[in-house]
Amino acid sequence: MASMGNIPEMKIAFSKDNLQNKTIIHLVLLITLGGTLFFYKVSTLPLTDPDEARCGLIVRDMIRNHHWLIPHLESKPYFDKPAPFFWLAAVVQEISGEEESPGRIIAGLFALAAVLITYAAARSIFNPLAGLLAGVILITTGEFLYIARWYRMDMPFAASMWAGLWLFLRAEIKRQNGHEYNRGGWLGFYLFCAMATLFKGPAGLLLPALTVALYLLLSGKPRRFFELFNLKGIILYLLISAPWYVAISLKEPHYAYEFFVRQNIARYTTSTFGHSRWPAVIYIPILLAGLMPWTIYLPGICIRYFPRRWSKRNNSPSILFLWLAVLVPLIFFSLSRTKLMNYILPLFPPLAVMIGGLIAGWVLSNKPDSLMMHGARAAFILVLLLPMAPTAIEIWLGNLDYWIFIPVVASAICAGLMWKSLSQHNRGRFVGWEIAAVIIIYLFAIGHTAPAGFDRMSWQSLVKQAESAIRPHRSDARFYYRSCKIESIMFYLDIDKIEKIAKVNGSVIPAMDDILKSPKPCFCFIGKQKYFDEIKRTFPGKFIILAQHDCRYIIANQLR
Repeated sequence: MASMGNIPEMKIAFSKDNLQNKTIIHLVLLITLGGTLFFYKVSTLPLTDPDEARCGLIVRDMIRNHHWLIPHLESKPYFDKPAPFFWLAAVVQEISGEEESPGRIIAGLFALAAVLITYAAARSIFNPLAGLLAGVILITTGEFLYIARWYRMDMPFAASMWAGLWLFLRAEIKRQNGHEYNRGGWLGFYLFCAMATLFKGPAGLLLPALTVALYLLLSGKPRRFFELFNLKGIILYLLISAPWYVAISLKEPHYAYEFFVRQNIARYTTSTFGHSRWPAVIYIPILLAGLMPWTIYLPGICIRYFPRRWSKRNNSPSILFLWLAVLVPLIFFSLSRTKLMNYILPLFPPLAVMIGGLIAGWVLSNKPDSLMMHGARAAFILVLLLPMAPTAIEIWLGNLDYWIFIPVVASAICAGLMWKSLSQHNRGRFVGWEIAAVIIIYLFAIGHTAPAGFDRMSWQSLVKQAESAIRPHRSDARFYYRSCKIESIMFYLDIDKIEKIAKVNGSVIPAMDDILKSPKPCFCFIGKQKYFDEIKRTFPGKFIILAQHDCRYIIANQLR
């Protein structure tokens, strides 16, 4: 690990420029940028299949049927996730009157909290400029930004864990600086671990506890490990997290098995929940892609901050802690049989802190730095290539038009100004134009690319096309699907039940024959072209096409 002896030097340089007192300005900038990217157009985008629409269905049922203790989905208890996230979304929905945005607003608010914590961490470990850059980097990290706009509990879960880890680290920094030992760090740690546990389950305590335990064991004083068992902190954790779990377990005796055993232990140790064929190293490419466009600085923090010798691991305890906050969840989820892309969300805040520190150190120093010059050249090339991402997505979506010239021209201008700033040795301006290019690309993607992409991941637009034909028959109609996700269908049709079209000897024709002959109105949602073509060949003129987009169809029997 690089010695952190250069950090005081950076802070002196920062003090000379009279920038360390601009905390309020930094916070306003971060909140403005984060608020813009996290909340722009969240209420206009449809809920996607399956996760967002599923959460929307649960919240709607919670409000409509008062299932506040036990979330329900399709009129059945939903034991996969705890209720508190749905409570928050329900409160926002009641206030706003909207159904698409509540969970996204909750995710965005917790994302903003994570950004401000990241700012505080980088500011304390490095300097105020590092804090500002770390916050901006986290906001504009691809996977973090996507999940910040996602109607799911992953962001509240990760942000709560990050808050707990930061409060522990903050107390450690004060302790290392000679301040009196602060037990409030443990109380804050357990408080936010309890919140994380309420959002997603026992991993909310397990992952932070493993991180802190390893840090204490590696601190050179192994006896410090026992500090983790802080009695007041544990009592606080139980007082906050236990009541809901106890209440639901008393109401539903089999909840403990369904949630703790099946949804947590079995999800980790078995292939019941899918993606078990992914190799353990799959999170490496997912991390590299999710960290974009800041992935180019990952080699820099590995070279500068990762310990090269075991004996030097404690040269900078704060950096050691940040690496553990990255590696513990990375290794933990790599060993899991169930692998999902969003599992590595907790890695991005500590990585943003170190990348912010790396870039700030380069900006504030006048010394030659060959490592960062390589990174700067890579950043220049990356900014030129950034428009390729929305271009490729829009070509795939069939949504490409002349508006694509906006990010292309903007990236070219920003890249040119970056090169000019680098040639003039103005490192701060170089980074500023790099950030400007990234923000422009994201604004274009959110405003122009995302609507077409979300439309592809949801049945909302097709349901709207068919709504006038479905509405008069809704009360006695039957609904069927084949080869598609059903959550957004149920959400936008406001129905509780939809049946799968069965295959007999590999064909849907026998089942479709019964459906089309039914005296009741029947509506079928077909998600693959081959099934529609098979139905069309077999039953010409015996059904009505109510809506169609790409290979998705809504068809009905002859409505009477």
